[in-house]
Amino acid sequence: MRRMAALVLIGIVTVVGGCGPGEVPEPQVEPAHKVSYSISASGTANENLKISYAGPDGAGVEATSPGTVPFWSTEVTTKPGVALLFVQGNANSSDLSYQLTCTIKVDGVEVVNGSGPYSCATQFELSRLPSMLAEKSPSAGSGPTTPAAARPSAPATPSGPPQVAGCGFVEGVEVSRIVSELAGVSKPVQKVSGNRNRCTYVLDYDLTQVTMTWRPGDKAEQVYGAPKVSGLGVTAYWADLGSFGILEAQLPKGAFNVQVDVTGLNIDLRKFAIGVFKAAKPRLPK
Repeated sequence: MRRMAALVLIGIVTVVGGCGPGEVPEPQVEPAHKVSYSISASGTANENLKISYAGPDGAGVEATSPGTVPFWSTEVTTKPGVALLFVQGNANSSDLSYQLTCTIKVDGVEVVNGSGPYSCATQFELSRLPSMLAEKSPSAGSGPTTPAAARPSAPATPSGPPQVAGCGFVEGVEVSRIVSELAGVSKPVQKVSGNRNRCTYVLDYDLTQVTMTWRPGDKAEQVYGAPKVSGLGVTAYWADLGSFGILEAQLPKGAFNVQVDVTGLNIDLRKFAIGVFKAAKPRLPK
């Protein structure tokens, strides 16, 4: 009888203390990771880029980057237990081509990115990392992987577009420099068109442009009774017509006209036109 009782007790202990197939495992804590956040931009903004990203403890961190800078990045090491990563950025721009791309890398592997005009945002749940790494692993494919041919590095952005034949009034980089000094933002000239007597320099994809016209043997016109402009060494008139303005200057061998059209860019039109005229004047017929 005692022996049977002992066997029953052993059986109970075995059932209670054993690891049955239905046992729920302990939840695993997400380990620490090295995380890289980056935002790349094409075009330029009229203000600082506003940035928010998940810090080491998962809480949001605020940052800014100049709107003229094409790339921003930072790295953090997350604390164990952090489950969600995110990064976002936004800025106002008069440049219709202003495009932002937000990217997140975890332990050196790009896991997600998102793009958009004027803003971008993306996030990543770290619980997805193991399956994503398995998909990216070369052994995950059905056959051997042929290494991709190395791509040449993208050429550096030129300081300005090439001048077309006859457009010798100013260089595109000079127009960009004047905009940068007056508006505080970098706006490279996107395209140049014209001939030896008339040329247009376009910034911000048709939102901002400068047109210069040389009229040999002609007289400067006082548009709408525009007042004179002093300090240029020639007789000149400035007409402010709202979103655009016209500077008319009389030179010994003809008249020179500078028209500036601006939308969305905070800049003094009169100073803009005068700056362009001063840059062009040494190249005009004496």
